[in-house]
Amino acid sequence: MNNITDRRDGLYTAELQIGGKLQDHKFKLKVYRPVSKPNVTCSVTDSNVTLLCEGDESLGDQYRWEVLENQVRRGTTNGKNLTFSKEENHNIEYTCIFSNLRSEERSDPIKICFVPVKILWMCKQRCQQ
Repeated sequence: MNNITDRRDGLYTAELQIGGKLQDHKFKLKVYRPVSKPNVTCSVTDSNVTLLCEGDESLGDQYRWEVLENQVRRGTTNGKNLTFSKEENHNIEYTCIFSNLRSEERSDPIKICFVPVKILWMCKQRCQQ
């Protein structure tokens, strides 16, 4: 099969000759298009930060997070959401990777999506002087 588009997705039957006998075999064809760049949004509670990665799920279904600390790869985590404590090191950079079997795309890196309380307190102290 050549030049197949996603309009050809579906159930097919192939006639194969095996051991001198013709046999019908059914198979499902799924054509994967390249995924789009995912977007990351952030929500903050009193103690946690949650990053949510969203991509066009008609194109892909796999999400993972790459975590860099001071430009050193700390590891990856699977899943659409990533939750961590607000007290974690703020030199950590998070990138969402959205993929399917054909391709993957990376979000823009996100470092801090909230202002730590300590910084707000320091600003208030200086601003009042």
